[in-house]
Amino acid sequence: MNLHVRAMTVDELDYAAAHTAREEWASETRAEFESYFAHDPGGCLIAERDGRPVGIGVATLYGAAGFVGELIVEPDVRGQGVGRALLDAAVGYLCRRGAVTVYLDGVLKAVPLYERAGFRKLCRSWRYVREPGGNLPPAPPAGEVRPMAAADLPAVAAADRKLFGADRSFFLRRKLEQYPSLCKVQTGKEGAMTAYTFGRAVPELVMPGPWGVLPGCERPAALLEAVLAENPDAWVAGGVLDGCAAAEEIYRAYGFARRESSPWRMALGPDENLGRAEGLFAVASAAKG
Repeated sequence: MNLHVRAMTVDELDYAAAHTAREEWASETRAEFESYFAHDPGGCLIAERDGRPVGIGVATLYGAAGFVGELIVEPDVRGQGVGRALLDAAVGYLCRRGAVTVYLDGVLKAVPLYERAGFRKLCRSWRYVREPGGNLPPAPPAGEVRPMAAADLPAVAAADRKLFGADRSFFLRRKLEQYPSLCKVQTGKEGAMTAYTFGRAVPELVMPGPWGVLPGCERPAALLEAVLAENPDAWVAGGVLDGCAAAEEIYRAYGFARRESSPWRMALGPDENLGRAEGLFAVASAAKG
């Protein structure tokens, strides 16, 4: 078997998006792969066997940390080493570029593969889902939540860097450009920012995140209230790492159900803290952390 992993070309973004569509990962659209490719084309990977593409993966670098996502293998070659080859290539790419610790969100069936590669479980990366309909939350007080503007990005990115533990401003900027109606800032006394959220949307599904809540925020639920009030007919899905009890309490209070099939946050390397701040009430995505 002639198996090797190489960088994806721009012409193969449709191939990558077809993989996530087949797996019914509704959130992982072609637009997501366009963002990965614009950020770092070398981290967008294709596995080939005997000249035929048989799998994909994405490696995203955040300085001393990296994240692996979108790891999917063609069904007819699963169990034949393709997934491990993609994983090893992604980890190797990140480490060569300076990553000390590599993270991923591992679906339950793939956890043994990741453990054999040296990854360890850190915590569950819970997924919460709310069906359309039902009682809507109260609207936030006027002036407390407002649309995010481009001028807000430096302050928001600085706050997110402190909470997340790394600079992901490229992806924050892309979200504001692509989904401006889902990007909001919450303010407190004297107009100071107390929370922020970004988001993504596909037909009938809205995904807030990342959602950051700063110390001293008096109404942490206000941003979620705004998103729900503006999207009453959509499914709404959010992800949060186990241990953020305040966020989980809010999700439950507003009718979200926790999926017990949620993945494990896993790490390879000495650090365990990327994205694990109590003030992160929603992750950006399973593939980016």
